[in-house]
Amino acid sequence: MPQAPSYSDHEQGLIRLTTSSKESVAAVYYPASPGKPTLIYAHGNAEDLGQSVELYQAWNAMGLGVLAYDYPGYGLSTGKPSEASCFRAAESAWEYLTKKGIPASSIIVVGRSIGRQWTEHLAGCGKISSWPRVDFSVHFHVCGKDSLADFTG
Repeated sequence: MPQAPSYSDHEQGLIRLTTSSKESVAAVYYPASPGKPTLIYAHGNAEDLGQSVELYQAWNAMGLGVLAYDYPGYGLSTGKPSEASCFRAAESAWEYLTKKGIPASSIIVVGRSIGRQWTEHLAGCGKISSWPRVDFSVHFHVCGKDSLADFTG
């Protein structure tokens, strides 16, 4: 069950996404440097987006954009956590980036622990065409690329 939020409304980069069922999903967004991709990050079950801020900032310092989101009922997000509501949250993160004009080929989805399920959902919806895997329980999807090194090197 989700715990009290580890972050506040004043978190740097905090935005609100709206799912197709009108849940308000808290997220943080750090734009990418020109020519660099943007990560969508889905955290693990016993976490919220505030617990990995240093990770997002490290990725962003490498020039990568980051959109990390909470699940309905987690952190400052409304709604109740369920498989369906978490799928909607993942879809709202994807839609946010594509509506900002970020092409699918520049979006990498990263899922930690249970977050993998929500990122794999995006692949099942046809939004993602390839799926490189890494060893630390985080899965990367990079359209047309084999690793993050292709973007940061």
